[in-house]
Amino acid sequence: MKIEKINELFARFAGQLLKMRWITLGIFTLVIILSVIGMKRMVKETSFDDYFIEDDPMLVMTDEFKSHFGNDYYVGVLTQCDDHFTKENLTMLRALSNELLDSLSYADKVTSLTDSEFMVGSDEGMTIEQIVPDEIPAEGSAAMDSIKARAYSKPHVARKLISQKGDLSWIMVKLRQFPKDSVWKKQGTVACSPSIRKTQSSGSN
Repeated sequence: MKIEKINELFARFAGQLLKMRWITLGIFTLVIILSVIGMKRMVKETSFDDYFIEDDPMLVMTDEFKSHFGNDYYVGVLTQCDDHFTKENLTMLRALSNELLDSLSYADKVTSLTDSEFMVGSDEGMTIEQIVPDEIPAEGSAAMDSIKARAYSKPHVARKLISQKGDLSWIMVKLRQFPKDSVWKKQGTVACSPSIRKTQSSGSN
């Protein structure tokens, strides 16, 4: 009996639609047109911020990072050793900084202890030099003590690069703006460095 009643209801509904078929088609067409117009105004949010509550610790740390570096388009590498102010460790830190700049796709600039400029006053005016010179001196020398003094002379710079004990140091790689999705699809899902692309193309041949 229930099935028969349901069938009767559907039959009545179909009959009403047939009687007003032109009105029904007009309403359906109007809904389709409005939907197409509305899709053009649709805004898609892809930020990961929407997945967290307002005071989530992840968002708090992200905001703190942006306050120091301006935005979050960065790659950070934290290095740790007994003392960064030695010839061996500074040489390794510089090599790692250069490797990150050369190998990371869309890398724009590297900021590290060995890649930071320092303004020095002289009789002729102001000159801009690197905190760590091209020729890294030996540990325990006056030149190495001068490097350490320069690194800690500006607290707002030192806070971003080196810990107070000298055992921790940041390498920050600033990235260029990422391309649109259409460019990503042409390049592949993973953005490889030029050397990796060259290796892949030679391997396929």
